[in-house]
Amino acid sequence: MMIRKKRVPFYWPYQSVLALCEIFIRYLSANGRSSPFKWVELQPEFEKVVKTELYRYKVLKNKYGEMRKYYSLCSSLKNGETGLGWNANTMTLS
Repeated sequence: MMIRKKRVPFYWPYQSVLALCEIFIRYLSANGRSSPFKWVELQPEFEKVVKTELYRYKVLKNKYGEMRKYYSLCSSLKNGETGLGWNANTMTLS
């Protein structure tokens, strides 16, 4: 009988998100935008910076997908798709 370890979900503090973004920026500047991310290579680099071991590279991949959805939502709000617009004077949605 195989005993499975209980997976603890990774908590994403602000510093970890910033570290992930910096790793993405370095990867894209080295490899170009047309190159897909090599998640298996990014995982050890992220673990070294954050000093936490992840159980799978999919944790990074899922966070990236979540961040892309949030970005597209914010950009659609900002660009007036909902009838709102960006006020450059006050730097807010109006």
